[in-house]
Amino acid sequence: MDITAADSSIKKVLNLYYGWLVELVKPKGVDKIALMSTIVTEDIVETAPLYTNYIFRQFADRTISVSPEDFGGGNTNDRYSRVYRDLVEIAAADLYANASLTPQQQQTVDDCDTNVNTAIENIKTIRTAALEAWLAYAKEAGLKPGTPQYELAYANYYQPYIAQIKNERQKIITNQAKRRAVFLSVFKSPADREMANVYERCNAVESQQSLPTDLTLETKYGIDPINIGAAADGGMYAFETELGLLPSGTLTLMLHKQGERNETFSNEDEETHNHDSEWHANAGGSWGLWHASGSDSEEEHFKQSIEHLESIKISCDYLGDYWVNRRDWFSSTIFKNKHIVKALKDNPSYLTRLALCISSVIIVRGLKVEYKFRDFSDTAVWSSYNYSGGGGYGVFGIDFGSAGGGSSGNSYDHVINTKEKSVTFLDGPDVCRLLALRVSSLIDDVSLEEIGFAMSPLDQSLLGLKLLELWKENGSFIGLPPIGGPAYDAEEGGNDEADQS
Repeated sequence: MDITAADSSIKKVLNLYYGWLVELVKPKGVDKIALMSTIVTEDIVETAPLYTNYIFRQFADRTISVSPEDFGGGNTNDRYSRVYRDLVEIAAADLYANASLTPQQQQTVDDCDTNVNTAIENIKTIRTAALEAWLAYAKEAGLKPGTPQYELAYANYYQPYIAQIKNERQKIITNQAKRRAVFLSVFKSPADREMANVYERCNAVESQQSLPTDLTLETKYGIDPINIGAAADGGMYAFETELGLLPSGTLTLMLHKQGERNETFSNEDEETHNHDSEWHANAGGSWGLWHASGSDSEEEHFKQSIEHLESIKISCDYLGDYWVNRRDWFSSTIFKNKHIVKALKDNPSYLTRLALCISSVIIVRGLKVEYKFRDFSDTAVWSSYNYSGGGGYGVFGIDFGSAGGGSSGNSYDHVINTKEKSVTFLDGPDVCRLLALRVSSLIDDVSLEEIGFAMSPLDQSLLGLKLLELWKENGSFIGLPPIGGPAYDAEEGGNDEADQS
């Protein structure tokens, strides 16, 4: 059963909640706040800060189109850094193809490329030798895979190879720096030098960031930030290597910080923001207030109860707004570079995927949601429901139960108070969640309508819905005005400032 804001007595709760967050975070300029349709858990593990940063990167390095959306699992196609690097490589191709190098400069570049390739091959050789030597040692020592003895010996055996790999990595870094210096000396115009600098940075080893996808590398084997790069190159553990980014603060510290935030929403409150018009979205009425497994009669009783809601209070023990610090492979101004402008014109699909960039991640700890009703009898159905049943349940866009299993804590509970006529759902004090994203617009001439239309199913964007309506009226797409024409103008009553952005 799914009961949305449209089924409640506080139908405008999404706008009230969205407005509260906007005022709390205060986005600057044209920045916006994007909500999550499911407020997902964000693992923060005190004893595994590198794994914690890996989870942060999973959310922060994503393309984004509309709000709210089901973020879902990450994949290589929606990695912002990968799409960005692909575009940079396309834009730099002609520049490098037409570069005029002296024989000496060409020789230096060729030597650097040869040295880099040799170092890469040497790392592969070291990895192979390490693995073969380990397998022979483990067999002779009678160590069996999957046992604690095997895993501990495996980690210790690898240590002597780290220094060798570090030396090869340093050769790659040094030669890539020499190559970059040559091209920056060849290209004279500011636009050419900017393009070359970003291209070289995107392909530099020091721009890469290897992070463990398994927290046991830190909690069990003690691999630290000093050895992390070599351990990743060694291929003996589970790592993900992407263009680097980090949060602006140490995430694990928020497990001990205090700073309660709370807000109560009721029908008497005035809306300061309209989520749907500001995002050109169509999600307000579908914001979920309750979903769970249940019978038809239970669903009817829950709907009746939610129709009698007097207020909804949301609070947390701590809220942190963590900026996304990308390494110097990233330039927010590169989209004005003439080479990038041409590449975007020739490859328009990159426009909508790169126009919006996540600039900060808003994370909360110890989240609580309180529903307050008109009468104590409205709490009866909440008292009788079996919360320990399979599938979990969701309240105010927050999954409880089914979202369990997180490494940083998965405890949750509910409290029913008939005297106060309230039902409260709460996370444990160590459970952290991704509440929202601060989103910056980096390409001025791409509207939110275009982004939503290009990156969402037809029935999940305003332009798509209008197109479907026109198709129903005409029976065909033939003869319809082009996208962006008068037939697709924002609905009457929309936010003018948002439309212009």
